[in-house]
Amino acid sequence: MAMKKMPMGQTAGQITQTTIDENDKVSAVDVVAKPGDTSPMQSRPMRVVHFITGGTFERTYKDGKKEVIPEKAGDTKIINVPQPYSLKNIGKTTIHLIEVNVK
Repeated sequence: MAMKKMPMGQTAGQITQTTIDENDKVSAVDVVAKPGDTSPMQSRPMRVVHFITGGTFERTYKDGKKEVIPEKAGDTKIINVPQPYSLKNIGKTTIHLIEVNVK
């Protein structure tokens, strides 16, 4: 879901996700989160994430608990968070990552 460029003064949009490739077992997704961009509250499968550029996410859980997640360019992580959450880029830089999801 591509995001339109917005004029100054408008609020941020959704984190963009573009499928790079997939088969019946995995999908590779290019993810870009501009400052202020968010993702919906949802459960996410275990995945491997490689950060091309870093920044700071805020993870908000269904119960309202928040967690600040600093990410560094070049880091690769296995992320496995069992409960639903939303994300927001609370930093001043665009975060770019590649995510590999097991189906």
